[in-house]
This record gives sequence, C-alpha cells and structure tokens, in this order.
Amino acid sequence: MLHLMNSAMMPTPGLTYRLRQIDEKEARKIFHKHKRYGWKSYIGYPNTAKVASEVLGTEVLISREQTFVEPGDVMLILKLRYRVTAPGQKALGKLGTSPEEFEWLVCEVSEG
Repeated sequence: MLHLMNSAMMPTPGLTYRLRQIDEKEARKIFHKHKRYGWKSYIGYPNTAKVASEVLGTEVLISREQTFVEPGDVMLILKLRYRVTAPGQKALGKLGTSPEEFEWLVCEVSEG
C-alpha cells in the first residue's frame, strides 16, 4: 500500500523504516509505480494536497485519519522545507502554496 503523507513519521512500532530524499520527478515515478497496489492520502492540509495533486497528476484528497503501516508499505512524503513557527498560519492556508516550499521523501517499511 502507498501512503501519501505530509510529515515523516514512524507510525507503527517494531518496524524498520528506510527514508531518503527524492525529487519531484522520482516522486511521480514512485507514485505511478505503486498506486496500482492501492494508495491513500493522509495529507491533512489543503495547500499540501493541492501541491501533491499538481506534482502527481491526480487528485489528492485531504485526510486527518491516523496512519498505520505494514511491512512492504511505502510512504511518499511531501513536507515543508521549514518548521512552521505559528501552526495556525498553515491551517489557514497561508503557508505551503508552491512546490518550491516542499521537499519529497520516500520511506520503505520492512520487518523490524
């Protein structure tokens, strides 16, 4: 399963996570390679979902659901390049409006 996320996290204890930074081109390639096995958005902010939609070429929905992963899952992460000092600004849609504000990461999940 492919999980689209807006933060790098390790949601399930006892597993091994391999994280690496990638560019937009590789993010698209990974998305289209893995989406056939099922994917879900766990991106919780409208601007982040909009940027992800533009880069990936498909509609990315907003979700605040809790994420659970299993061995074999892949997390495709789109996160801001900077730490938000006033989180309310992000929720109001004043931050993260352009692809240049984000970085892409991919995380492969395996047995601990």
